[in-house]
Amino acid sequence: MMKMRIKPIVLLFTAMVLISIVSTVCSASITADPIGGARRITACILQMAGTLAPVVSFAMFIMGGYTYLTAADDNKQRILGKKFMIMAIVGIICVRALIFIAAQPPFNIPLSLCVMTSSGVPPVSGASSGASSLTSPPQQSTIS
Repeated sequence: MMKMRIKPIVLLFTAMVLISIVSTVCSASITADPIGGARRITACILQMAGTLAPVVSFAMFIMGGYTYLTAADDNKQRILGKKFMIMAIVGIICVRALIFIAAQPPFNIPLSLCVMTSSGVPPVSGASSGASSLTSPPQQSTIS
């Protein structure tokens, strides 16, 4: 049986990406609301996974198809190509199922929670409402 081993550089790159996302999201949201911050971090990670998964799956599927087609009489290469194509399809299904499950009632984590401002920092709840009330004139109600 063939063992697949993840290279340390892939793990290091993945860890660096996750740490950068978490630090960006945590900078303003965790101090204001810890649970909301955790939900926002999860939403950003799910959004990133939902964005990257189709690209990675497509690349894996193409690589598997190429391996399968170029393996003339090598049965091991054909099996490897089939495995790559199956893993690509299963991977995209798992990521989509994870996003769907996270949006359901026990978790209620929609991807719309991952909203960044122009400075790259998520808005703090309640901070934007006070600033907008200072810059805009008050609304006047008319009675007819």
